Amino acid sequence: MKVKSSELPAGPALDWAVIVALHGRWDANNPEHVKSFLDLRSGHPLHQQARYCERWDHGGPILDTMIAQGFAIQEATFSGRVQVFRSNGDQFLSAIGETVLIAAMRCWVTFKLGAEVDVPDELFNTADERARVRHDADEAIAVHCQPRG
Repeated sequence: MKVKSSELPAGPALDWAVIVALHGRWDANNPEHVKSFLDLRSGHPLHQQARYCERWDHGGPILDTMIAQGFAIQEATFSGRVQVFRSNGDQFLSAIGETVLIAAMRCWVTFKLGAEVDVPDELFNTADERARVRHDADEAIAVHCQPRG
C-alpha cells in the first residue's frame, strides 16, 4: 500500500520504510521480504533489529548521519512533540512525530524515498491506522533540516 512518508505510523510500517531507505532491497510485494523483516523484529529484545523509530541504538546512528548532512531538530514545546527538517535552497523537508526518533525517521524516509513509500499491508496494526496518524500529526514534534552555513 502506498503511504505518505510523513504519515507513516510509528512501528513496523515506519521501520519498514527506514530499512528500504537504508538498503533498498526490500520489496513490499514479496512475502519472503516481509517475513524476513518481521523475523528481524522478533525474539528477545537484545537481539531484535530494525526498530529504528523506537530504539536509539537502531535509529541513533541514522540521526547522527542526518545531523551531519544538515538536518535540524526543533522541539515544539506547545505540543510536546518534535519536528525534524532540512532545507537546501529549493528543497524543504519536514516531518513530525511523538518522539525525536519518529520524526527523524519520517524525515529520513522522505529525504531518501520521496513523498510516498510502498509498505506491506500486514505491517499496519489496524485498518484505520493511517487516519489516526493524520489526526495525531496536529500535535506532533517536527524535525526540520537546514543547511550549515
